[in-house]
Amino acid sequence: MKVNLLNLFVSFSLIVLCNQLIIAQINDTQLQVRQKVFYKNPQLIKISSEKFQLNKLKPIQFKSFTYHDFKLNKSALIKLKNGRSVSAEKFLDEVNEIEKKLNEFGYSLRNQDEEIILGRFKYSYDHLQRQSSLLNESANYSAKENLRVTPCGLLTEKEVQSALKSGTPKESWPIKKNKNWSVQFGDDNFGIGLESRLKYSAEEKNSSVMVNADTEVDIQIKIFNENIPVLKLIDRVFNSPAQNNLMLFLLNNETIKDNLNSTAKKNYFRELNWESGIELSLGPFDVEGNIRTKGKAGIQKYFNPSNRKLEEQLSPFIDLDFSGELNAGFEIAEAGIDGFVKIIDDTLKLSRNIQLKNFSSENYFDYETDATNNLSALKGKIYAYIKIDYLIGSKKFIFIFYDNQEGLSLTQKILKDHYTQPSKRDRELWLEISRINGITNYTARNEKLEIIPKSFIVEVEAAGQSFCDTIVDWNNDGIIGSPIKFKIPILSSLSISIKIAVIEKYKIGEFKFDANLDLVKGESRDIQICYNPVTRKISGDLQGEEEQELISTGDKNYFGERNHSVKFKLVPELKFNLAPTKAK
Repeated sequence: MKVNLLNLFVSFSLIVLCNQLIIAQINDTQLQVRQKVFYKNPQLIKISSEKFQLNKLKPIQFKSFTYHDFKLNKSALIKLKNGRSVSAEKFLDEVNEIEKKLNEFGYSLRNQDEEIILGRFKYSYDHLQRQSSLLNESANYSAKENLRVTPCGLLTEKEVQSALKSGTPKESWPIKKNKNWSVQFGDDNFGIGLESRLKYSAEEKNSSVMVNADTEVDIQIKIFNENIPVLKLIDRVFNSPAQNNLMLFLLNNETIKDNLNSTAKKNYFRELNWESGIELSLGPFDVEGNIRTKGKAGIQKYFNPSNRKLEEQLSPFIDLDFSGELNAGFEIAEAGIDGFVKIIDDTLKLSRNIQLKNFSSENYFDYETDATNNLSALKGKIYAYIKIDYLIGSKKFIFIFYDNQEGLSLTQKILKDHYTQPSKRDRELWLEISRINGITNYTARNEKLEIIPKSFIVEVEAAGQSFCDTIVDWNNDGIIGSPIKFKIPILSSLSISIKIAVIEKYKIGEFKFDANLDLVKGESRDIQICYNPVTRKISGDLQGEEEQELISTGDKNYFGERNHSVKFKLVPELKFNLAPTKAK
Protein backbone atom coordinates (compact mmCIF):
# COMPACT_ATOMS: atom_id res chain seq x y z
CA MET A 1 0.00 0.00 0.00
CA LYS A 2 2.85 2.38 0.94
CA VAL A 3 4.61 1.51 -2.28
CA ASN A 4 1.49 2.31 -4.31
CA LEU A 5 1.05 5.62 -2.49
CA LEU A 6 4.71 6.46 -3.10
CA ASN A 7 4.38 5.61 -6.80
CA LEU A 8 1.23 7.70 -7.02
CA PHE A 9 2.98 10.65 -5.36
CA VAL A 10 5.99 10.37 -7.69
CA SER A 11 3.70 10.15 -10.74
CA PHE A 12 1.73 13.18 -9.61
CA SER A 13 4.95 15.16 -8.98
CA LEU A 14 6.26 14.30 -12.43
CA ILE A 15 2.98 15.41 -14.02
CA VAL A 16 3.12 18.75 -12.17
CA LEU A 17 6.79 19.22 -13.07
CA CYS A 18 6.13 18.42 -16.75
CA ASN A 19 3.21 20.85 -16.82
CA GLN A 20 5.40 23.57 -15.31
CA LEU A 21 8.11 22.91 -17.89
CA ILE A 22 5.55 22.99 -20.71
CA ILE A 23 4.09 26.27 -19.40
CA ALA A 24 7.60 27.75 -19.09
CA GLN A 25 8.41 26.64 -22.62
CA ILE A 26 5.19 28.16 -23.95
CA ASN A 27 5.88 31.46 -22.17
CA ASP A 28 9.44 31.53 -23.47
CA THR A 29 8.20 30.78 -26.99
CA GLN A 30 5.61 33.53 -26.72
CA LEU A 31 8.35 36.01 -25.86
CA GLN A 32 10.39 34.93 -28.87
CA VAL A 33 7.46 34.80 -31.29
CA ARG A 34 6.05 38.22 -30.43
CA GLN A 35 5.34 39.10 -34.04
CA LYS A 36 3.60 42.47 -33.71
CA VAL A 37 4.85 45.76 -32.28
CA PHE A 38 2.16 48.43 -31.91
CA TYR A 39 2.44 51.96 -30.54
CA LYS A 40 -0.41 54.44 -30.12
CA ASN A 41 0.73 58.05 -29.90
CA PRO A 42 -0.74 59.49 -26.67
CA GLN A 43 -0.60 63.01 -28.14
CA LEU A 44 -3.17 64.25 -30.64
CA ILE A 45 -1.58 65.74 -33.77
CA LYS A 46 -3.19 69.08 -34.61
CA ILE A 47 -2.65 70.70 -38.02
CA SER A 48 -3.94 74.22 -38.63
CA SER A 49 -5.12 75.60 -41.97
CA GLU A 50 -1.93 77.72 -42.03
CA LYS A 51 -0.06 74.55 -43.02
CA PHE A 52 -2.01 74.43 -46.30
CA GLN A 53 -1.75 76.52 -49.42
CA LEU A 54 -5.48 77.04 -49.94
CA ASN A 55 -7.06 77.69 -53.33
CA LYS A 56 -9.41 80.27 -51.87
CA LEU A 57 -11.57 82.32 -54.27
CA LYS A 58 -13.61 85.47 -53.83
CA PRO A 59 -16.51 84.77 -51.40
CA ILE A 60 -19.95 84.48 -52.98
CA GLN A 61 -23.40 85.39 -51.64
CA PHE A 62 -25.02 82.54 -49.72
CA LYS A 63 -28.29 81.28 -51.16
CA SER A 64 -29.98 78.53 -49.19
CA PHE A 65 -31.31 75.29 -50.66
CA THR A 66 -34.98 74.37 -50.13
CA TYR A 67 -36.94 71.11 -50.08
CA HIS A 68 -38.19 72.01 -53.52
CA ASP A 69 -34.61 71.92 -54.92
CA PHE A 70 -34.47 68.22 -54.02
CA LYS A 71 -38.19 67.43 -54.53
CA LEU A 72 -38.45 66.31 -50.92
CA ASN A 73 -41.14 66.28 -48.26
CA LYS A 74 -40.04 67.50 -44.85
CA SER A 75 -41.06 64.18 -43.29
CA ALA A 76 -39.17 62.03 -45.79
CA LEU A 77 -36.38 59.59 -44.82
CA ILE A 78 -33.50 59.67 -47.27
CA LYS A 79 -31.18 56.76 -48.14
CA LEU A 80 -27.74 58.16 -49.13
CA LYS A 81 -25.19 56.57 -51.45
CA ASN A 82 -22.83 56.05 -48.51
CA GLY A 83 -25.41 53.69 -46.97
CA ARG A 84 -26.59 56.05 -44.24
CA SER A 85 -30.23 57.05 -43.66
CA VAL A 86 -31.06 60.60 -42.66
CA SER A 87 -34.26 62.64 -42.23
CA ALA A 88 -35.06 65.25 -44.87
CA GLU A 89 -34.87 67.98 -42.23
CA LYS A 90 -31.36 67.02 -41.11
CA PHE A 91 -30.32 66.54 -44.72
CA LEU A 92 -31.37 70.09 -45.65
CA ASP A 93 -29.70 71.56 -42.55
CA GLU A 94 -26.38 69.90 -43.40
CA VAL A 95 -26.58 70.86 -47.09
CA ASN A 96 -27.05 74.52 -46.20
CA GLU A 97 -24.34 74.46 -43.49
CA ILE A 98 -21.86 73.01 -45.98
CA GLU A 99 -22.99 75.40 -48.73
CA LYS A 100 -22.43 78.39 -46.43
CA LYS A 101 -18.91 77.21 -45.54
CA LEU A 102 -18.10 76.67 -49.20
CA ASN A 103 -19.47 80.10 -50.20
CA GLU A 104 -16.98 81.76 -47.82
CA PHE A 105 -14.20 80.07 -49.86
CA GLY A 106 -15.76 81.04 -53.18
CA TYR A 107 -17.21 77.59 -53.98
CA SER A 108 -20.72 76.15 -54.14
CA LEU A 109 -22.52 72.84 -54.40
CA ARG A 110 -24.18 74.38 -57.42
CA ASN A 111 -20.86 74.42 -59.35
CA GLN A 112 -20.49 72.01 -62.25
CA ASP A 113 -17.11 70.56 -61.18
CA GLU A 114 -17.41 67.22 -59.41
CA GLU A 115 -13.82 67.17 -58.08
CA ILE A 116 -12.10 70.27 -56.72
CA ILE A 117 -8.60 70.62 -55.20
CA LEU A 118 -9.11 73.02 -52.29
CA GLY A 119 -5.52 73.05 -51.06
CA ARG A 120 -2.09 71.50 -50.71
CA PHE A 121 0.13 70.95 -47.72
CA LYS A 122 3.02 73.44 -47.81
CA TYR A 123 6.11 71.44 -48.71
CA SER A 124 9.28 72.42 -50.52
CA TYR A 125 9.59 69.84 -53.29
CA ASP A 126 12.45 71.87 -54.81
CA HIS A 127 14.55 71.31 -51.70
CA LEU A 128 13.49 67.66 -51.69
CA GLN A 129 14.69 67.29 -55.26
CA ARG A 130 18.00 68.92 -54.40
CA GLN A 131 18.46 66.53 -51.49
CA SER A 132 17.77 63.59 -53.79
CA SER A 133 20.22 64.87 -56.43
CA LEU A 134 23.00 65.44 -53.88
CA LEU A 135 22.49 62.01 -52.30
CA ASN A 136 22.61 60.26 -55.67
CA GLU A 137 25.63 62.32 -56.69
CA SER A 138 27.35 61.32 -53.44
CA ALA A 139 26.47 57.65 -54.03
CA ASN A 140 27.91 57.74 -57.56
CA TYR A 141 31.03 59.44 -56.27
CA SER A 142 31.48 56.85 -53.49
CA ALA A 143 31.16 54.01 -56.01
CA LYS A 144 33.94 55.53 -58.16
CA GLU A 145 36.11 56.30 -55.12
CA ASN A 146 35.97 52.67 -53.98
CA LEU A 147 37.48 51.64 -57.33
CA ARG A 148 40.30 54.18 -57.12
CA VAL A 149 43.78 52.70 -56.60
CA THR A 150 45.75 54.45 -53.83
CA PRO A 151 49.00 56.32 -54.70
CA CYS A 152 50.93 53.53 -52.94
CA GLY A 153 49.29 50.92 -55.18
CA LEU A 154 47.67 47.73 -53.96
CA LEU A 155 49.54 46.19 -51.03
CA THR A 156 50.05 42.46 -51.56
CA GLU A 157 50.79 39.70 -49.05
CA LYS A 158 54.29 39.31 -50.54
CA GLU A 159 55.06 42.99 -49.88
CA VAL A 160 53.87 42.65 -46.28
CA GLN A 161 55.99 39.52 -45.86
CA SER A 162 58.99 41.36 -47.31
CA ALA A 163 58.47 44.28 -44.91
CA LEU A 164 58.26 41.90 -41.97
CA LYS A 165 61.65 40.47 -42.95
CA SER A 166 63.38 43.84 -43.12
CA GLY A 167 61.89 45.40 -40.00
CA THR A 168 61.76 44.48 -36.34
CA PRO A 169 58.19 45.16 -35.22
CA LYS A 170 57.91 45.73 -31.49
CA GLU A 171 54.53 47.14 -30.55
CA SER A 172 51.01 46.01 -31.35
CA TRP A 173 49.51 47.41 -34.54
CA PRO A 174 45.76 46.89 -34.26
CA ILE A 175 43.22 47.44 -36.99
CA LYS A 176 40.87 50.26 -36.02
CA LYS A 177 37.98 51.21 -38.28
CA ASN A 178 35.48 53.94 -37.43
CA LYS A 179 32.76 55.07 -39.80
CA ASN A 180 29.78 57.36 -39.25
CA TRP A 181 27.20 57.48 -42.01
CA SER A 182 23.88 59.28 -42.25
CA VAL A 183 21.08 60.20 -44.66
CA GLN A 184 18.56 63.00 -44.11
CA PHE A 185 15.69 63.24 -46.57
CA GLY A 186 12.62 65.44 -46.37
CA ASP A 187 11.74 67.72 -43.46
CA ASP A 188 9.89 67.50 -40.13
CA ASN A 189 6.49 67.02 -41.82
CA PHE A 190 7.47 64.22 -44.20
CA GLY A 191 11.01 63.04 -43.67
CA ILE A 192 13.37 60.23 -42.73
CA GLY A 193 16.69 60.07 -40.95
CA LEU A 194 19.20 57.20 -40.99
CA GLU A 195 22.38 57.05 -38.94
CA SER A 196 24.93 54.29 -38.52
CA ARG A 197 28.03 54.23 -36.33
CA LEU A 198 30.53 51.48 -37.04
CA LYS A 199 33.47 50.86 -34.72
CA TYR A 200 35.76 47.90 -35.28
CA SER A 201 39.11 46.92 -33.80
CA ALA A 202 41.18 43.77 -34.14
CA GLU A 203 44.43 43.00 -32.35
CA GLU A 204 46.79 40.06 -32.07
CA LYS A 205 47.14 38.56 -28.60
CA ASN A 206 48.95 35.28 -27.99
CA SER A 207 48.74 34.43 -31.69
CA SER A 208 44.95 34.84 -31.66
CA VAL A 209 42.80 37.55 -33.16
CA MET A 210 40.87 39.62 -30.60
CA VAL A 211 37.95 41.56 -32.05
CA ASN A 212 35.84 44.31 -30.54
CA ALA A 213 33.07 45.77 -32.67
CA ASP A 214 30.20 48.16 -31.94
CA THR A 215 27.57 48.69 -34.61
CA GLU A 216 24.63 51.01 -34.08
CA VAL A 217 21.88 51.84 -36.56
CA ASP A 218 19.15 54.43 -35.91
CA ILE A 219 16.21 54.98 -38.24
CA GLN A 220 13.62 57.67 -37.62
CA ILE A 221 10.67 58.89 -39.63
CA LYS A 222 9.02 62.30 -39.31
CA ILE A 223 5.32 62.87 -39.91
CA PHE A 224 3.65 66.21 -39.16
CA ASN A 225 6.39 67.20 -36.67
CA GLU A 226 6.23 63.83 -34.90
CA ASN A 227 9.68 62.24 -34.61
CA ILE A 228 9.13 58.47 -34.60
CA PRO A 229 12.08 56.22 -33.59
CA VAL A 230 11.09 53.21 -35.67
CA LEU A 231 14.30 51.16 -35.40
CA LYS A 232 17.45 51.07 -33.30
CA LEU A 233 19.98 48.27 -33.58
CA ILE A 234 22.85 47.68 -31.15
CA ASP A 235 25.24 44.91 -32.16
CA ARG A 236 28.41 44.17 -30.16
CA VAL A 237 31.14 41.62 -30.80
CA PHE A 238 33.89 40.94 -28.27
CA ASN A 239 36.32 38.22 -27.22
CA SER A 240 35.83 37.05 -23.69
CA PRO A 241 35.38 34.46 -25.17
CA ALA A 242 34.09 35.36 -28.66
CA GLN A 243 30.44 36.33 -28.53
CA ASN A 244 27.91 38.58 -30.18
CA ASN A 245 25.30 40.56 -28.24
CA LEU A 246 22.41 41.83 -30.32
CA MET A 247 19.50 44.10 -29.36
CA LEU A 248 16.79 45.47 -31.65
CA PHE A 249 14.44 48.23 -30.51
CA LEU A 250 11.28 48.96 -32.52
CA LEU A 251 9.22 52.05 -31.63
CA ASN A 252 11.38 52.38 -28.49
CA ASN A 253 10.48 48.85 -27.33
CA GLU A 254 13.19 46.24 -26.82
CA THR A 255 11.80 43.68 -29.24
CA ILE A 256 14.69 41.29 -29.88
CA LYS A 257 17.61 40.40 -27.63
CA ASP A 258 20.03 37.58 -28.34
CA ASN A 259 23.53 36.41 -27.46
CA LEU A 260 25.55 34.32 -29.92
CA ASN A 261 28.74 32.57 -28.83
CA SER A 262 29.18 30.04 -31.62
CA THR A 263 28.48 29.77 -35.33
CA ALA A 264 24.91 30.90 -35.94
CA LYS A 265 22.63 32.21 -38.67
CA LYS A 266 19.51 34.03 -37.48
CA ASN A 267 16.58 35.79 -39.13
CA TYR A 268 14.45 38.02 -36.87
CA PHE A 269 11.18 39.55 -38.10
CA ARG A 270 8.40 41.69 -36.60
CA GLU A 271 5.30 43.49 -37.86
CA LEU A 272 5.41 47.18 -37.01
CA ASN A 273 2.44 49.54 -36.52
CA TRP A 274 2.31 53.16 -35.34
CA GLU A 275 -0.91 55.16 -35.02
CA SER A 276 -1.92 58.64 -33.94
CA GLY A 277 -5.10 60.65 -33.65
CA ILE A 278 -5.22 63.71 -35.88
CA GLU A 279 -7.26 66.89 -35.92
CA LEU A 280 -7.01 69.38 -38.76
CA SER A 281 -8.71 72.16 -40.66
CA LEU A 282 -9.16 71.49 -44.36
CA GLY A 283 -10.29 74.85 -45.62
CA PRO A 284 -13.96 75.21 -44.63
CA PHE A 285 -14.05 71.79 -42.96
CA ASP A 286 -12.82 70.69 -39.54
CA VAL A 287 -12.07 66.96 -39.50
CA GLU A 288 -10.57 64.36 -37.18
CA GLY A 289 -9.38 60.81 -37.51
CA ASN A 290 -6.30 58.61 -37.42
CA ILE A 291 -3.05 58.32 -39.35
CA ARG A 292 -0.79 55.29 -39.24
CA THR A 293 2.36 53.66 -40.52
CA LYS A 294 2.31 49.93 -41.09
CA GLY A 295 4.92 47.49 -42.25
CA LYS A 296 7.70 45.22 -41.05
CA ALA A 297 11.19 45.38 -39.60
CA GLY A 298 13.87 42.94 -38.61
CA ILE A 299 17.45 41.80 -38.94
CA GLN A 300 19.44 38.96 -40.47
CA LYS A 301 22.64 37.91 -38.70
CA TYR A 302 25.48 35.48 -39.44
CA PHE A 303 28.25 34.95 -36.86
CA ASN A 304 31.19 32.55 -37.25
CA PRO A 305 34.02 32.94 -34.68
CA SER A 306 37.25 30.97 -34.32
CA ASN A 307 40.66 31.44 -32.74
CA ARG A 308 42.35 33.15 -35.70
CA LYS A 309 39.38 34.13 -37.80
CA LEU A 310 36.02 35.89 -37.49
CA GLU A 311 33.28 36.15 -40.11
CA GLU A 312 30.07 38.11 -39.63
CA GLN A 313 27.20 39.49 -41.66
CA LEU A 314 24.60 41.94 -40.43
CA SER A 315 21.53 43.18 -42.30
CA PRO A 316 18.82 45.26 -40.60
CA PHE A 317 15.77 46.14 -42.71
CA ILE A 318 12.53 48.14 -42.47
CA ASP A 319 9.56 48.68 -44.79
CA LEU A 320 6.75 51.13 -43.84
CA ASP A 321 3.71 52.61 -45.60
CA PHE A 322 1.59 55.61 -44.59
CA SER A 323 -2.24 55.79 -44.56
CA GLY A 324 -5.20 56.93 -42.46
CA GLU A 325 -8.92 57.77 -42.23
CA LEU A 326 -10.97 60.88 -41.34
CA ASN A 327 -14.42 61.86 -40.12
CA ALA A 328 -16.02 65.14 -41.29
CA GLY A 329 -18.83 65.24 -38.73
CA PHE A 330 -21.65 65.32 -41.33
CA GLU A 331 -24.07 62.52 -42.21
CA ILE A 332 -24.07 63.54 -45.88
CA ALA A 333 -20.29 63.87 -46.07
CA GLU A 334 -17.75 61.09 -46.25
CA ALA A 335 -14.16 61.99 -45.28
CA GLY A 336 -11.05 59.93 -45.70
CA ILE A 337 -7.39 59.66 -46.60
CA ASP A 338 -6.61 58.07 -49.93
CA GLY A 339 -3.48 57.26 -51.86
CA PHE A 340 -0.25 55.57 -50.87
CA VAL A 341 3.16 56.74 -49.72
CA LYS A 342 6.16 54.48 -49.23
CA ILE A 343 7.64 56.20 -46.19
CA ILE A 344 10.73 54.01 -46.12
CA ASP A 345 12.04 50.73 -47.50
CA ASP A 346 15.62 50.32 -46.36
CA THR A 347 18.11 47.46 -46.08
CA LEU A 348 21.67 47.83 -44.81
CA LYS A 349 24.05 44.98 -45.65
CA LEU A 350 27.30 44.77 -43.69
CA SER A 351 29.88 42.00 -43.89
CA ARG A 352 33.26 41.81 -42.11
CA ASN A 353 35.88 39.09 -42.29
CA ILE A 354 39.26 39.06 -40.58
CA GLN A 355 41.95 36.39 -40.46
CA LEU A 356 45.28 36.31 -38.65
CA LYS A 357 47.89 34.76 -40.96
CA ASN A 358 51.49 33.77 -40.24
CA PHE A 359 54.81 34.25 -42.07
CA SER A 360 58.20 33.34 -40.64
CA SER A 361 56.99 33.52 -37.02
CA GLU A 362 55.40 36.94 -37.65
CA ASN A 363 51.64 37.45 -37.89
CA TYR A 364 49.71 39.75 -40.18
CA PHE A 365 46.02 40.53 -40.79
CA ASP A 366 43.92 39.83 -43.85
CA TYR A 367 40.89 42.09 -43.45
CA GLU A 368 37.82 42.62 -45.66
CA THR A 369 34.66 44.66 -45.12
CA ASP A 370 31.74 45.67 -47.30
CA ALA A 371 28.74 47.84 -46.36
CA THR A 372 25.95 48.82 -48.76
CA ASN A 373 22.65 50.56 -48.09
CA ASN A 374 19.60 50.26 -50.35
CA LEU A 375 16.96 52.92 -49.69
CA SER A 376 13.61 53.88 -51.20
CA ALA A 377 11.71 56.64 -49.40
CA LEU A 378 8.92 59.23 -49.55
CA LYS A 379 7.52 57.93 -52.80
CA GLY A 380 3.86 58.28 -53.78
CA LYS A 381 0.82 60.49 -53.32
CA ILE A 382 -1.55 60.81 -50.37
CA TYR A 383 -4.45 63.19 -49.90
CA ALA A 384 -7.45 63.89 -47.71
CA TYR A 385 -10.86 64.15 -49.27
CA ILE A 386 -14.40 65.14 -48.33
CA LYS A 387 -17.11 63.70 -50.55
CA ILE A 388 -20.58 65.20 -50.27
CA ASP A 389 -23.68 63.31 -51.48
CA TYR A 390 -26.64 65.70 -51.86
CA LEU A 391 -29.01 63.69 -54.11
CA ILE A 392 -28.92 65.99 -57.13
CA GLY A 393 -25.17 65.72 -57.34
CA SER A 394 -21.95 64.91 -55.54
CA LYS A 395 -18.79 66.87 -54.90
CA LYS A 396 -15.34 65.68 -53.89
CA PHE A 397 -13.04 68.25 -52.29
CA ILE A 398 -9.38 67.26 -52.15
CA PHE A 399 -6.49 68.42 -49.94
CA ILE A 400 -3.12 67.04 -51.00
CA PHE A 401 -0.76 66.10 -48.15
CA TYR A 402 2.14 64.82 -50.24
CA ASP A 403 2.68 64.24 -53.96
CA ASN A 404 6.01 62.98 -55.24
CA GLN A 405 6.05 59.87 -57.39
CA GLU A 406 9.84 59.96 -57.73
CA GLY A 407 10.79 60.09 -54.05
CA LEU A 408 14.27 58.81 -53.32
CA SER A 409 15.83 55.62 -54.67
CA LEU A 410 19.41 55.26 -53.53
CA THR A 411 22.03 52.52 -53.42
CA GLN A 412 25.07 53.72 -51.54
CA LYS A 413 28.39 52.00 -50.91
CA ILE A 414 29.29 52.98 -47.35
CA LEU A 415 32.47 50.93 -46.96
CA LYS A 416 34.59 48.63 -49.07
CA ASP A 417 38.04 47.56 -47.89
CA HIS A 418 40.29 44.60 -48.49
CA TYR A 419 43.90 44.77 -47.39
CA THR A 420 46.70 43.09 -45.49
CA GLN A 421 48.57 44.62 -42.59
CA PRO A 422 51.27 43.53 -40.12
CA SER A 423 50.01 42.97 -36.59
CA LYS A 424 52.93 44.91 -35.09
CA ARG A 425 54.66 48.23 -35.83
CA ASP A 426 57.82 50.10 -34.81
CA ARG A 427 56.94 53.83 -35.06
CA GLU A 428 54.10 56.31 -35.46
CA LEU A 429 53.20 59.35 -37.51
CA TRP A 430 50.93 62.32 -36.78
CA LEU A 431 48.54 63.94 -39.25
CA GLU A 432 47.64 67.49 -38.26
CA ILE A 433 44.81 69.29 -40.10
CA SER A 434 44.99 72.99 -39.24
CA ARG A 435 42.25 74.51 -41.43
CA ILE A 436 39.16 73.54 -43.45
CA ASN A 437 37.34 75.87 -45.84
CA GLY A 438 33.97 74.43 -46.89
CA ILE A 439 30.54 75.59 -48.01
CA THR A 440 30.10 79.09 -46.63
CA ASN A 441 27.08 81.39 -46.36
CA TYR A 442 28.65 83.89 -48.80
CA THR A 443 29.61 83.54 -52.44
CA ALA A 444 33.07 84.35 -53.76
CA ARG A 445 31.59 87.78 -54.66
CA ASN A 446 30.47 88.25 -51.03
CA GLU A 447 26.78 87.74 -51.85
CA LYS A 448 24.68 86.35 -48.99
CA LEU A 449 23.49 82.74 -49.33
CA GLU A 450 20.51 81.21 -47.52
CA ILE A 451 22.77 78.51 -46.09
CA ILE A 452 23.51 77.70 -42.45
CA PRO A 453 26.70 75.59 -42.07
CA LYS A 454 26.30 73.27 -39.07
CA SER A 455 29.25 70.87 -38.74
CA PHE A 456 32.05 68.94 -40.47
CA ILE A 457 32.78 65.21 -40.42
CA VAL A 458 36.49 64.58 -40.98
CA GLU A 459 37.32 61.05 -42.12
CA VAL A 460 40.88 59.77 -42.35
CA GLU A 461 41.95 56.32 -43.53
CA ALA A 462 45.56 55.27 -43.08
CA ALA A 463 47.53 52.13 -42.26
CA GLY A 464 44.57 49.97 -41.29
CA GLN A 465 43.09 52.76 -39.23
CA SER A 466 40.04 54.87 -39.96
CA PHE A 467 39.30 57.95 -37.90
CA CYS A 468 36.06 59.91 -37.84
CA ASP A 469 35.73 63.23 -36.00
CA THR A 470 32.70 65.51 -35.99
CA ILE A 471 33.57 69.21 -35.60
CA VAL A 472 30.75 71.62 -34.80
CA ASP A 473 30.81 74.87 -36.78
CA TRP A 474 30.00 77.19 -33.89
CA ASN A 475 30.32 80.29 -36.07
CA ASN A 476 28.11 78.83 -38.82
CA ASP A 477 30.50 80.24 -41.41
CA GLY A 478 31.76 77.05 -43.10
CA ILE A 479 35.34 77.45 -41.82
CA ILE A 480 37.21 75.43 -39.18
CA GLY A 481 40.49 76.87 -37.87
CA SER A 482 41.15 74.66 -34.82
CA PRO A 483 43.80 71.93 -35.30
CA ILE A 484 42.65 68.31 -35.57
CA LYS A 485 45.25 65.60 -34.91
CA PHE A 486 45.37 61.88 -35.76
CA LYS A 487 48.01 59.36 -34.64
CA ILE A 488 48.92 56.79 -37.32
CA PRO A 489 50.92 53.63 -36.47
CA ILE A 490 53.39 52.56 -39.19
CA LEU A 491 56.22 50.14 -39.99
CA SER A 492 59.48 51.83 -40.98
CA SER A 493 59.93 49.60 -44.02
CA LEU A 494 56.39 49.89 -45.42
CA SER A 495 54.87 52.81 -47.34
CA ILE A 496 51.31 53.74 -46.35
CA SER A 497 48.45 55.46 -48.13
CA ILE A 498 46.53 58.25 -46.40
CA LYS A 499 43.06 59.37 -47.44
CA ILE A 500 41.40 62.55 -46.16
CA ALA A 501 37.69 63.21 -46.74
CA VAL A 502 35.45 65.95 -45.34
CA ILE A 503 31.65 65.97 -45.26
CA GLU A 504 29.88 69.20 -44.38
CA LYS A 505 26.39 69.32 -42.88
CA TYR A 506 24.27 72.40 -43.52
CA LYS A 507 20.66 73.61 -43.67
CA ILE A 508 18.55 75.48 -46.19
CA GLY A 509 15.27 76.41 -44.54
CA GLU A 510 13.94 73.32 -42.75
CA PHE A 511 15.84 70.89 -44.98
CA LYS A 512 19.14 69.29 -43.95
CA PHE A 513 21.92 68.52 -46.42
CA ASP A 514 25.24 66.63 -46.47
CA ALA A 515 27.95 67.38 -49.02
CA ASN A 516 31.33 65.78 -49.74
CA LEU A 517 33.71 68.72 -50.05
CA ASP A 518 35.77 68.84 -53.23
CA LEU A 519 39.37 68.96 -51.98
CA VAL A 520 41.40 68.02 -55.07
CA LYS A 521 41.36 69.04 -58.70
CA GLY A 522 39.86 66.64 -61.24
CA GLU A 523 37.12 64.03 -60.81
CA SER A 524 38.04 62.95 -57.27
CA ARG A 525 37.14 64.91 -54.16
CA ASP A 526 39.08 63.20 -51.37
CA ILE A 527 42.80 63.71 -50.84
CA GLN A 528 44.91 60.58 -51.37
CA ILE A 529 48.63 60.58 -50.71
CA CYS A 530 51.38 58.02 -50.21
CA TYR A 531 53.92 58.42 -47.41
CA ASN A 532 57.30 56.67 -47.71
CA PRO A 533 58.83 56.30 -44.21
CA VAL A 534 62.30 55.60 -45.67
CA THR A 535 62.59 58.76 -47.77
CA ARG A 536 59.97 60.68 -45.69
CA LYS A 537 58.50 61.92 -48.97
CA ILE A 538 54.83 62.46 -49.86
CA SER A 539 53.41 61.66 -53.30
CA GLY A 540 49.97 61.33 -54.86
CA ASP A 541 47.49 64.20 -55.10
CA LEU A 542 50.16 66.44 -53.53
CA GLN A 543 53.95 66.33 -53.51
CA GLY A 544 55.95 67.18 -50.41
CA GLU A 545 57.75 65.81 -47.39
CA GLU A 546 57.47 65.38 -43.64
CA GLU A 547 56.69 68.54 -41.61
CA GLN A 548 55.90 70.53 -44.75
CA GLU A 549 52.57 72.36 -44.58
CA LEU A 550 50.45 71.41 -47.59
CA ILE A 551 47.25 72.99 -48.94
CA SER A 552 44.91 71.03 -51.18
CA THR A 553 42.17 72.95 -53.04
CA GLY A 554 39.39 71.54 -55.21
CA ASP A 555 37.93 73.03 -58.38
CA LYS A 556 34.19 72.61 -57.71
CA ASN A 557 31.64 74.41 -55.54
CA TYR A 558 27.91 74.10 -54.94
CA PHE A 559 26.53 77.62 -54.57
CA GLY A 560 29.22 79.91 -55.97
CA GLU A 561 31.20 79.90 -52.72
CA ARG A 562 35.00 79.89 -52.74
CA ASN A 563 36.54 76.53 -53.61
CA HIS A 564 36.96 74.12 -50.73
CA SER A 565 40.39 73.46 -49.23
CA VAL A 566 42.28 71.70 -46.44
CA LYS A 567 45.63 72.66 -44.87
CA PHE A 568 47.60 69.82 -43.24
CA LYS A 569 51.02 68.34 -42.53
CA LEU A 570 52.64 65.06 -41.43
CA VAL A 571 54.99 65.09 -38.44
CA PRO A 572 56.99 62.20 -36.93
CA GLU A 573 56.05 63.21 -33.41
CA LEU A 574 53.51 65.63 -31.96
CA LYS A 575 55.04 68.94 -30.95
CA PHE A 576 53.58 71.16 -28.30
CA ASN A 577 53.88 74.93 -28.14
CA LEU A 578 55.92 76.14 -25.20
CA ALA A 579 53.97 77.74 -22.40
CA PRO A 580 54.47 81.53 -22.17
CA THR A 581 56.99 82.69 -19.60
CA LYS A 582 55.52 84.12 -16.42
CA ALA A 583 55.26 87.87 -16.25
CA LYS A 584 57.61 89.49 -13.78
